[in-house]
Amino acid sequence: MELRRIPLSRYATFVAGAEDRSIFHTWDWLESIVGALAVAVEPLGLVHGEELLGVLPVLSRRVGPLRVRGWPLPGCATPPVPPLIPEHLGQELVRAVSGWVRSNRVAHFQMCWPHELLALPRGTWTETGQSLEVSIGPSLDEMWQRLRPPARRRVRHALRAGVRPHWVQNELFVRDYERLLESTYVRRQGIRPNYPSRLHRELLRRRDHLGLRVLAASRDGQLHAALWLLPSGSRCYFWDGAMDQAERATSASNLLHWEALRWCHQRGVAAYDLGGVTGRGGARPGIARFKESLGASTRSHVTVYWQRPGLALALRIYRAWLRRRDRPRRDGP
Repeated sequence: MELRRIPLSRYATFVAGAEDRSIFHTWDWLESIVGALAVAVEPLGLVHGEELLGVLPVLSRRVGPLRVRGWPLPGCATPPVPPLIPEHLGQELVRAVSGWVRSNRVAHFQMCWPHELLALPRGTWTETGQSLEVSIGPSLDEMWQRLRPPARRRVRHALRAGVRPHWVQNELFVRDYERLLESTYVRRQGIRPNYPSRLHRELLRRRDHLGLRVLAASRDGQLHAALWLLPSGSRCYFWDGAMDQAERATSASNLLHWEALRWCHQRGVAAYDLGGVTGRGGARPGIARFKESLGASTRSHVTVYWQRPGLALALRIYRAWLRRRDRPRRDGP
């Protein structure tokens, strides 16, 4: 088996026919992030002879003097989903990736996988990450009871305060959302937003192809908070969110997440994926506490790294620098 570049048409056909595909494997998603972020994508296939066994979309971006590659990559707006390759081929995939990394002289490559692999080539290492998700129960009453008491009180408080959820249809919404991002990230935490506004605009423009839904909360015509939701198969991903920090007392974010859970239940979704356990740089445990208050539990995944000698140390230094750069002024959701 070997890993090699395949025509885009062959990649798209394979993804369209794969039962376990996610929205993040589709070319619509990949085109969106390539168009809005400083990232490139290369469609690779795991092949045996001429048989295509699976696909691996490789993202690449420049970090300082290096070009790093992987699926996915930090800062590329894509959650840790594995490539579209059967799990029982995990060891064969690792060997194929190792050969591709060597032949292409790749300095850094990383790949998400759902579990630990039994054998790894020399110089390859792994780390375990965790995300939080809410399992969608058979009844809304059961899901309501899973919310911790403070979260239930905040949902009721938001409704009593006159906050009302609604779906966003207009692309001009990004202008209002920029105000929420400024309030959530820059003013409250002293850091930059996770993603640039041009990515939000691009996703809204493609919302019908992506299945994107944006759920907002307003009171008296004033936008208080918003969530970006990406349903994908049996899961729904909470992709991004922000709120007006001056209106935190209305608990609009709690109400929005409860409405998102209700919507997942109506659609027959199995899990509401809330993303990483901690915030960017691992510096915001208050975000994890907020997600846990919604009834979320942890789910593990593994990231496998191929790196030239010395880059593992460089990666740790880079992460430490990110933590210092993104250290928030306050903790909390």
